[in-house]
Amino acid sequence: LANANEMDADTLDDWVQRLHPEDRLEAVSFCQQATARGEDHDFTYRLCHANGTVIWIHDIVTMVHGKKGPERLMGFYHDITELKKAEEDRLDMVKRLRQSQKMEAIGTLAGGIAHDFNNILSAIYGYAEMIKINSNDPAIREDTEQLLQGAERAKNLVRQILTFSRKNTQEKTPVQVSLVVKEALKLLRSSIPSTIEFRQDITARSLVLADPTQIHQVVMNLCTNAYHAMKDTGHGTLTVVLKETFFSEGEHSTAAVPAPGRYLCLEVGDTGIGMDQETVARIFDPYFTTKGPNEGTGLGLAVVHGIVRELKGTVTVSSEVGAGSNFHVYLPCYEDTGEMPVLDSRSVNLKRGTERILLVDDDHAVLRIMERILVDHGYSVTAYTDVLHAWHHLRENPDDVELLITDMTMPVMTGIDLIRRVLELRPSLPVILYTGYTDQFDPGQAAAIGISRYLNKPLTAEQLLDAVRDVLDGQRA
Repeated sequence: LANANEMDADTLDDWVQRLHPEDRLEAVSFCQQATARGEDHDFTYRLCHANGTVIWIHDIVTMVHGKKGPERLMGFYHDITELKKAEEDRLDMVKRLRQSQKMEAIGTLAGGIAHDFNNILSAIYGYAEMIKINSNDPAIREDTEQLLQGAERAKNLVRQILTFSRKNTQEKTPVQVSLVVKEALKLLRSSIPSTIEFRQDITARSLVLADPTQIHQVVMNLCTNAYHAMKDTGHGTLTVVLKETFFSEGEHSTAAVPAPGRYLCLEVGDTGIGMDQETVARIFDPYFTTKGPNEGTGLGLAVVHGIVRELKGTVTVSSEVGAGSNFHVYLPCYEDTGEMPVLDSRSVNLKRGTERILLVDDDHAVLRIMERILVDHGYSVTAYTDVLHAWHHLRENPDDVELLITDMTMPVMTGIDLIRRVLELRPSLPVILYTGYTDQFDPGQAAAIGISRYLNKPLTAEQLLDAVRDVLDGQRA
């Protein structure tokens, strides 16, 4: 572009034609109004270059006056494309920084919630299980089973929050997704009105390397979202399809097309209100929601996106206002053809023993139910809520304990500090460490310190008793 132009009619027409279509109306209108007022002016817009590229222009226009008033315009064009790009990069960096800070704050909050909430759930689990084990009344056993299912859903909610905030690493095993999907749909069918028709085509039996809870969360969140899209009318069709698909080497890997390979495709569709493209672009943003107050947190689809990304998959959405929405989740198939893992195998024959156990937990409710479970299954238990008292007891009676079970997070002295002191005194003493939540410790670190087993709350009676028996038996092997 020339540094200075006297803009005659042809030049002005050429300028108008080269304006970016999205900027043309506003730029021409601004120029006409400023000219009519006889004012100098400057403004920014986009021009379409002859080679097809788009450039940003800062246009400074000076009004040239003659004897009879304004005679012509003189314009100076400044190509500010690089400046604009730098500004956009800066804004993007600021946006990502703010998002990172927000996620860090949410993660810290999630960790605190998980620790306290899992302590509460440990007591709920324990007492409900004891009631169920000790009661012969079918009605009471059924009631406690419902209580346990509620506690399980609460535990999964904590996992959901931790997954979203990237504070949770779940153990992955080969999972037959079709079984999890059918289980989730059975639960959903009982909670969604019968006016919403369910259609399902679940034929694929492929395995995916995942935690079953993760798959369950994805299905529940997508289906619940689909139901909410049809909630206002009260009728519609919710479709769930599970099938295998293959992406070849020739297909370019994008957000919509994963890397080449065999995938399990979960499709969840609805005939609800649909979404415009602006909403679709933000649908996986944390806390973005189109629901009204008390209808959702805006975390559901963000959790789906986080889980799918962790499983090295892809999730896409297509939608049109008034025509419903379709979500496609692609998860890489697990190629091992070994034995199918059992998703849930709660045993009715809980393991017993007679050994002497020192139990330490600063939460009184958790301590008492764990003590009750152990004592009811034959063990001799000395329990402390005060970690210093527990240490003094063991130091004074070093041979009176055959197993130490301790919580991780406690005031004055942590479980790790207690274990280090104990192992200096009794290097061969087996130790079980459990925690409501911590992001600064893992099973590998536990083994390095000399901890026999590392467990996460909330613990079921079976998990606790199995761990105790395994550690004690392994010590004697």
